[in-house]
Amino acid sequence: MVEDAPEDDEVAALRRKKAQERMASMQQAQQLEAQKRSLLLKILEPTAYERMMNVKLAKPELYERALATLAYLVQQKQIKGKINDETLRQVLEKMTERRETTIEFQHK
Repeated sequence: MVEDAPEDDEVAALRRKKAQERMASMQQAQQLEAQKRSLLLKILEPTAYERMMNVKLAKPELYERALATLAYLVQQKQIKGKINDETLRQVLEKMTERRETTIEFQHK
């Protein structure tokens, strides 16, 4: 059993390392989420911010796309002032708009 001690130490060290990596990853994710929230609070009116949080819960992929779009617009200085709920709704509608596909059959 004495021979197993170095192996146990290695396993324990690996476990500690993995736990530290998970903690670092969680902290990075929390910081990123805080940055996203901060950006949204700066550029959205309260009702629009609330809508974005609802979108985040219902359709996370749409939330991420809309957030990326808004962040791009801020970087390009195309957003002046705060975005209201109506404008945000229009942006979200355009992002979710589907184009209708029609299939035509040609009879011979």
